[in-house]
Amino acid sequence: MSLMDLRVSQLAKLLVNCIEAKRGERAIIAADYAAKPLVKEVYKELLLAGASEIRVHYDFEDQWSARYYSELNEVFYQ
Repeated sequence: MSLMDLRVSQLAKLLVNCIEAKRGERAIIAADYAAKPLVKEVYKELLLAGASEIRVHYDFEDQWSARYYSELNEVFYQ
């Protein structure tokens, strides 16, 4: 695991701990597409905390991000 991966993982754990996510709760993650590595880690941590439903929303204002919409659906909504 690279240093950057470790930092992202630690930040995700901190974020989920700060919101005191509990089993059965629902969560929404809203972020820019550039934050995808952090979003994935937060998603994992929310699952470990027992979140029952997690929605991910990215900002699609620019065309570059919109091209990856189908990829995001495959990753997060299968």
